[in-house]
Amino acid sequence: GRVVTLRTDRMRTVTGCSSEYEIPADFEVATFLAEAVPMPESPRMTARIRFDHDASRWAREFFPATEIEEDEDGAAIATVRTSGRFWLESELLLWGGRATVLEPEELRRSVADRARETLAQYGGDG
Repeated sequence: GRVVTLRTDRMRTVTGCSSEYEIPADFEVATFLAEAVPMPESPRMTARIRFDHDASRWAREFFPATEIEEDEDGAAIATVRTSGRFWLESELLLWGGRATVLEPEELRRSVADRARETLAQYGGDG
């Protein structure tokens, strides 16, 4: 299974259920948080993301890039340095097809894998 995070500030009530789960023996909270929480002051990854022309304005205003350059067709090429790989994957999934990971290839593959998992979970034929 995969780790799922929940925002408790959006919860109104909590109800117990009979489902059980098991925390994997190799799970470490510190390692998870280092991947899940963006910390640009101690980056573990530098990524370059291309936002298409239609999304470039929003990317300039809302994407937490350390640097943004403009492509000849009006697209924005953003560089982001982060320690939060899980955060970055989640952020990129929000942009859908308007954001393309240029590098690193490992991030490109992991975003594609998470997109396929999400599609399969919601009944898509992927």
